[in-house]
Amino acid sequence: MKRRLAIGDIHGMYAQLECLWKWVAPAATDRVVFLGDYVDRGPGSRAVLEFLLELHRAPDVEARFLLGNHERMMLDARDDARTLDFWLYAGGMETLASYGVGTREAIENGDWVDSIPEAHWRFLEDGCEPCIEDGDLVFVHGGLASHRSIADQDEADLLWRTNHGGPLHPSGKRIFCGHTARHDHVPLVDEGNIVADTFAYGGGPLTCVSIDQRIAHQQFACGRRRRLRWSETFEFDELSVAA
Repeated sequence: MKRRLAIGDIHGMYAQLECLWKWVAPAATDRVVFLGDYVDRGPGSRAVLEFLLELHRAPDVEARFLLGNHERMMLDARDDARTLDFWLYAGGMETLASYGVGTREAIENGDWVDSIPEAHWRFLEDGCEPCIEDGDLVFVHGGLASHRSIADQDEADLLWRTNHGGPLHPSGKRIFCGHTARHDHVPLVDEGNIVADTFAYGGGPLTCVSIDQRIAHQQFACGRRRRLRWSETFEFDELSVAA
């Protein structure tokens, strides 16, 4: 059976991503959407981007990648000092450390830009999308403004808007997003939304949702795994990991 899979905010947590990917083991017939925020805060941003870039190039993996607000900050920080300061405060220092940039001088004189491989910049610029529509779903990193059509959304809403649940978007599509961290480590699922950022960088699991099976696979940094399934009334039950 072809699965539609979506993976929440990674934020540099490469070890969790690697373990989760091996566990879920997407097949060539599966479709995977990464929800953005691959970099910052966690220690392994460079390794995460290398991993995603390999998937992007792989002929036997159907994967698509959303642009998150942290990727947008990273891109804009190359040319704007104020954005650079904000990005560093929001987790960019950890990202630069993963590329071996450890001095303030290297940051202030702009040398840090060349420390990041050109292939990584191209992936962020050209390989990451602001919005992906798939049948009854619309994938975005942040959210959608209800008073605008999907085609007319502002990037600020797509990347930065928080999502705490609610009805279907007027387009009739359910919003599938990350960005709004779920500190209880459980995805938000309701009639109009699925939010899969389960706070991986803050001690929570990295979550991969198998959408049509209504199952969330969760990988914790400590090695623990958990599977949750939601009902038609959006109540969760924990499943056996081996099931």
